[in-house]
Amino acid sequence: MNKILLGKISYLNVLPIYYPLENQIIKNNFKIIEGIPAHLNHLASQGKLDLSGTSSIEYAKNFEKYLLIPHICIGSNGPVKSVLFLSKIPIKRLGGKKIIISSHTHTSAALLKLIFKRDNIEVIYKTGNISEYIEKSDIYGILAIGDEALTLRKVSNFPYILDLGEEWQRWTGFPFVFGVWIVTKKAMEKRPDVMKIGCKLLLHAKDWGLKRLEFFAKITEEKTLLSYNEALSYFRGLVYEMNENEIKGLKCFYRFLYEAKLISKKPKICFAI
Repeated sequence: MNKILLGKISYLNVLPIYYPLENQIIKNNFKIIEGIPAHLNHLASQGKLDLSGTSSIEYAKNFEKYLLIPHICIGSNGPVKSVLFLSKIPIKRLGGKKIIISSHTHTSAALLKLIFKRDNIEVIYKTGNISEYIEKSDIYGILAIGDEALTLRKVSNFPYILDLGEEWQRWTGFPFVFGVWIVTKKAMEKRPDVMKIGCKLLLHAKDWGLKRLEFFAKITEEKTLLSYNEALSYFRGLVYEMNENEIKGLKCFYRFLYEAKLISKKPKICFAI
């Protein structure tokens, strides 16, 4: 049987989901393709993945191509810790200043633009590799995500920190869904039974991983600069279940994007199984 092509976002936050799959603790027929969110978005939109973790804005922009896998996401109901806007000066005073947005992100960039639009803060956006710009004197703010954000939150010359997950929850009262898992409609049409099995295996892996966060905190302590307690707090602060409130938060985000003309259509939320 042909392999199921499964996209994996190359960030620490998906470790509890992919570890049991990559190590065949949960037997599976996946071929796992790893990359940053922007790269996986491109592969998924080109039909080069069957199932994948992807940014929530990718689903919004190309929802006609995808079905959401239910009961799984990457989000936060408060501080997310790995999606941070860091500024040299108070954020309210950033008008007219130049900021850098990590080229790895689409969803977080859109969320930051919505927050700045709400607060009437008009900045000059540049997209690029943060490490190339962080020392430049004319850069007043940086938007970092994933493992990079976990490291940069302690950078002393950017003392003003906005956690985008926390700000969204304060603004709307909803969790924020940064990432979703999708199955392409093309793959579902060609091999519906196989894709449904793949979806269920992914959900099984998530359930396995969420019962063992202490184990993943130990792995993280050994491989990163995070302490065990920092890693455990990080994993416990994430939302991996897409329940009713997460769906409401996702729909709210999509409505705001549409009203701000950052997407051209209101996405329909359609699930695979």
